[in-house]
Amino acid sequence: MKKLAIIAFVSFAFASCAETPAPAVPTPAADMVSVSFMVRDGRDDKLGQYVWFYDKSMHNVRISGPTFLRYYNKHQEIQVRCIRGHEVCLGAVQGSIDWGCSRGCVKYCANCCRICTEATYSFTLR
Repeated sequence: MKKLAIIAFVSFAFASCAETPAPAVPTPAADMVSVSFMVRDGRDDKLGQYVWFYDKSMHNVRISGPTFLRYYNKHQEIQVRCIRGHEVCLGAVQGSIDWGCSRGCVKYCANCCRICTEATYSFTLR
């Protein structure tokens, strides 16, 4: 009986001395900033467009939208939160017509992306 008690004590002693992992260090929050995009419907056709913004640096993850542009020839401000330094791209559609990288950011666009920084950018959809 004594032998069993000693083994149990030794097992308990080693278990309580086992190295406990260090607590996880929280990673700092990403450097998020607000960007203002002034988007204008430049088509006088009495129809509006749906607008989205995508983070190209994160494989085209949608970060804003859809926003509907209601008024012809008037800028509508769209606030977007994004990670500083990432590339943010505009995609817009109206029926079968599209602008920028389109809905889902599936098309190449030469001039629809901007760097995420505390700034205001303008787009006119014609």
